[in-house]
Amino acid sequence: SNLGVMSPERVVLKLREARPTGVRVIKIVEAGQEETVSRDDFDDVLAKSYMPETFREALRPFVSIPGPYSALCALVPGLAEIVASASRQVFGMMFQADIRKAESTKAVQSAYSSLVDMRLAERFVMEFGVFLPEAAARESASRMLGMSADDLGPEELESVAGEIGNLLTGRLHAHFRERSLASVVGLPKLARGGALPRITPEAGLFERFMLPGAGDFIVSLLVRDLLEEGNAVASATPEATPA
Repeated sequence: SNLGVMSPERVVLKLREARPTGVRVIKIVEAGQEETVSRDDFDDVLAKSYMPETFREALRPFVSIPGPYSALCALVPGLAEIVASASRQVFGMMFQADIRKAESTKAVQSAYSSLVDMRLAERFVMEFGVFLPEAAARESASRMLGMSADDLGPEELESVAGEIGNLLTGRLHAHFRERSLASVVGLPKLARGGALPRITPEAGLFERFMLPGAGDFIVSLLVRDLLEEGNAVASATPEATPA
């Protein structure tokens, strides 16, 4: 208390003096300025993002958020980037499209979606979602089928959502296999319209990508931890009293 006006470096020094261990100090700067910050004063540097989901994912490695997603990330470090990389590879190879993380905050209305279940290491159940607005579905289907977007019907647009889900989980399945992690992939469940999932940070991922010329679309990951669910049920079950 009564510190008055202090420079960031002075605040860092006081924090370390007050608690020599267990403190990580991160400086948040404008994008592109990360290399201008002295690493002698700060443990790490983050680029500022005005997208809550993007910033939350950047901050996640420094903050422990208990839950099934954190447990899965302990088994598969860097999972968020693995999912993002798989998405870029699928769209790059199949659709010759260079997608990137979207910064827009405008609402996305899903027109066609795909949900694919995957089990990993006999512990985790993951539900991968692909949610395509009309424009993104038409652009993707047009590139995949070599047809004019105007000639495509609902069946083709629905099927492209399923194909993206299959390709995405297929790449993740291959990645897990390289790490000697056993995984089983289910069949896609297709839908038209509907609301986007609400996924909390402890439960999974909700990533927004931009498809050039067709706007944004969503890739999601919802995680269940069967081990923790079993432990919770066991702890909630009263022990039998001997007669």
